[in-house]
Amino acid sequence: MGLINIAISFILALLGAILGALGGASNSNKNYRRLGIPILLTIVALIVFKHVLVLSILSLIAILATGYGIPNETDSGSPLGRFYYRLCNNNETIASIWTRGTIGIGIALCLLSILILSSNCILYSIISLIIILVSAFLSWRNLNSIIIFNKSLAVVELVYYFIITFLVNLLILTR
Repeated sequence: MGLINIAISFILALLGAILGALGGASNSNKNYRRLGIPILLTIVALIVFKHVLVLSILSLIAILATGYGIPNETDSGSPLGRFYYRLCNNNETIASIWTRGTIGIGIALCLLSILILSSNCILYSIISLIIILVSAFLSWRNLNSIIIFNKSLAVVELVYYFIITFLVNLLILTR
């Protein structure tokens, strides 16, 4: 894993972080996240692998559009969030962990084409585990917000989508 791959992954991760957080900002288009990140990752994978199988990474669009909201007094939540909320006896914290963990599993599964083309089981397994754990235990936390592009962006979304985009790009670039 060369420094150039790490630098490229870092730069692309900054873009992924901005797309992810913009997609979650109020009065912003969710497609920044839902389409932007999968398209970015698919383009990188197409350049590296030059194989049509990497188009399966676009299935991330469905995962990122699934929604992970937990029901509360202001929001009915997503179907996935409502399912886990009921399953966890209305415990918001446990439901958030399970809901976001499920999203992390979905993200990891969308990357199977990279595993198939690279045959790097160990790196895929490590990165998938990190994605699942970061999704389950970090992505739903409140870490305040910052103003970028005249939008209030959640710091947790910047961090989360940076990590996801960085790890996936490392997986792709270390083929």
